[in-house]
Amino acid sequence: MAFLNRSVASVYLAYALQSTAQAITWQFVTYFVKHELNAISFIEQSVAFAVPAIVVMIMTNVWGSLSDRKRRRKVFMVIGFTGYAAVFFFYAFVSDIIQYLLVAAVGAIFYSAALPMGQAHLTTNVKNKGERLGYFVAAQSGGWFFGALFGGIFYDIIGMRILFIIAALLSLGAT
Repeated sequence: MAFLNRSVASVYLAYALQSTAQAITWQFVTYFVKHELNAISFIEQSVAFAVPAIVVMIMTNVWGSLSDRKRRRKVFMVIGFTGYAAVFFFYAFVSDIIQYLLVAAVGAIFYSAALPMGQAHLTTNVKNKGERLGYFVAAQSGGWFFGALFGGIFYDIIGMRILFIIAALLSLGAT
């Protein structure tokens, strides 16, 4: 079974932690942008989601190509998780939509370093690609489930800025 291998299990755990961090924060991004950064325009709120998406669309290919040339997947995962941890930390201190967008763009650059590497690492030179990818998606989905639940429970109690710091710590744990 794919999840019993220690090296493979560590990848599942890393992406589960990263997904938990993302789910804690991303479900409230538009609310945070509107109410704490005073971005009242729907365009600003939409751009808060769109900027990271376009950066990831471009940069996953750049990082993936670099990883293929270097043949070092784990290094790129660490770069991505560490960078995203720093970005979550900086999210806690942004004070306007422009700062948020700059931090989000940098975060997307880092996140896209880790995004394809887990899948590539798990499926290189193995016969059970489907099984490994299935567990990978299950680990990520579990992270999104627990992150969304945790974020929803604690948003009103501790606020978004503290949730960003918790997400940063989870991302560091993924490394």
